[in-house]
Amino acid sequence: MNTALYPWQQGVWQQWQTVLASGTWPHAILLAAESGTGRGVLTRQLAEVLLCQNSETQACGLCHSCSLLKAGTHPDYHQVAPAEAGKQIGVDAVRQANRWAMETSQLGGCRVIEIQYANRLGEAAANAVLKTLEEPPAGCFYLLTTDSTDMLLPTIVSRCMVWRQPEVSAEVLEQWGYGQGLALHSDLARLYRHSPLKLLDDAGVSAETHQEVLRLVNQYLQPPYLGMTECVKALEKAGAEGLYWCHCLLMDVLKYQQGVGCDYWFHQEAQQTVVAVAQHVNTHVVIAQLTALQQLQSALSLHTGLNQSLMIAQWLTEFSKGDVSVS
Repeated sequence: MNTALYPWQQGVWQQWQTVLASGTWPHAILLAAESGTGRGVLTRQLAEVLLCQNSETQACGLCHSCSLLKAGTHPDYHQVAPAEAGKQIGVDAVRQANRWAMETSQLGGCRVIEIQYANRLGEAAANAVLKTLEEPPAGCFYLLTTDSTDMLLPTIVSRCMVWRQPEVSAEVLEQWGYGQGLALHSDLARLYRHSPLKLLDDAGVSAETHQEVLRLVNQYLQPPYLGMTECVKALEKAGAEGLYWCHCLLMDVLKYQQGVGCDYWFHQEAQQTVVAVAQHVNTHVVIAQLTALQQLQSALSLHTGLNQSLMIAQWLTEFSKGDVSVS
């Protein structure tokens, strides 16, 4: 087992090693995994193996190629990513990558081009990548990462070998968190099975903040809908995570209303909150608000400068406009 990887990555890595050992590694792979899973650690280790001069399945760490990669000066390893968080990858960056792909290896081996956040390729950039993947240059390997294959051109996906990071089990996550000095709240472990590294961000995710958001949302959703100001402030402070918690809470409410047992909920330790909300918000309102919340999350992630507090307040207001009598 390789200790440089996170425990939830070992399965994918072992599969990769099997393909590497067979000598049939494809010219392009696509790793579908949330950025909060540490996917860059996984693709970096793969790049090390592909470029290593002494090994086919595990980088030696000693050869000239490995030394250059550690120093960040390897001439045959290139990365493409958005210039700023939340921005698209422009076509100029991809054209430069295509030029690297056509060059001869400076160390006499292969070339590796990693496209991070491939789901943020602009239209022209995506078409430029597609053109190269359709006629891949010899000795060049493309490594693409994305949050979801749904956000990429189907033609790009079809020209890559696709690997998906399995969801991390709550048990593995809690054990890993213990090793990091994190006493994980069980609900948090379930909420972050898809992006566990977010739990290391002390400023963004904590049991206390999560519980406070749930408390204020539950309080507001009890007629006559008081406490909106405090609720908006808490959600704005929690940022994208606060809206994510609301999404999971409403999903749990919907499950409860449909008779799904709490073993399948995110918020198993906050059952009273789930039930309280479910008793005051009808199912059709829950469904409508889930759809509206997804649109709100998308708008805030794609466009900076929006009035977040106003948009959250408008979303909350919609709960009181429908028929919210007890089901």
